[in-house]
Amino acid sequence: MDRIITKNIKKAGKPGTIKFVRIYGDDFICTRYKYDYKKKKHYKTIEICVDEKDWTPSENDRHSHKRVYIHIEKQETDLIRKIEKADGILNRFNGLWKVPIQVVWDLDLEDRIVIEPK
Repeated sequence: MDRIITKNIKKAGKPGTIKFVRIYGDDFICTRYKYDYKKKKHYKTIEICVDEKDWTPSENDRHSHKRVYIHIEKQETDLIRKIEKADGILNRFNGLWKVPIQVVWDLDLEDRIVIEPK
């Protein structure tokens, strides 16, 4: 494997981001945890906003049908019910849920997104 894999993303205010929120304030967006298997290195990167402009989303943007993988613990039964109601699908091979991105946004689950599941 010769590429860097992002395994976790934590948005502003979550544990692991507080230091950067203090430094960058509202411009801080998230912390990403990346792993380089070839070099055996772990990287913590951050995303900050450097420019902001008004934008009007198209109909396709507003109703995204894109699905992403998220991690949910088995004991989080209330959340699992919500995900199932929203047409989430459990991948029994990797234990991750594949859900519409809009559901992730609505339930504030961005920090549970798994970028490249195994």
